[in-house]
Amino acid sequence: MVNSVCQTIAELGQPFTRFNGWTGFSDPQVLEIALASEDIPVALEQFALACGRTCIRVPDTVGMVRPRIIAMIINEAWLALGEEVSSEHEIDVAMKMGTNYPFGPFEWGEKIGLHRIHRLLSQLSLIDSKYKPAARLAAALQTS
Repeated sequence: MVNSVCQTIAELGQPFTRFNGWTGFSDPQVLEIALASEDIPVALEQFALACGRTCIRVPDTVGMVRPRIIAMIINEAWLALGEEVSSEHEIDVAMKMGTNYPFGPFEWGEKIGLHRIHRLLSQLSLIDSKYKPAARLAAALQTS
């Protein structure tokens, strides 16, 4: 088992199983995993259940599912900040109140780590330019 959102099993090699270990997700009982085989090993399922978690198999792609989506939400918040749509605090409050997210995008970014968000977006942007990290996000990394 390796906590790897950015590297696929093809890059890591066998016999790894990847999982999303990023903090800040609303459902910590779910263990998002990617593996080379079609079936989740029984020992892994039993271990997850013993830890109070359920394994959810996701495709072995860069970003998995939840990190990829959350990274884009965080990036969009940085784009909005750069366009002076609102302040960090107001964007966080609007997203929590309007979407019932457990955290605002700036709070989420701090919990996960902006360097992780930026790294994932940078890797995804090699596949599609829509994932290009916001300039303000990149600048925030330079000042921290």
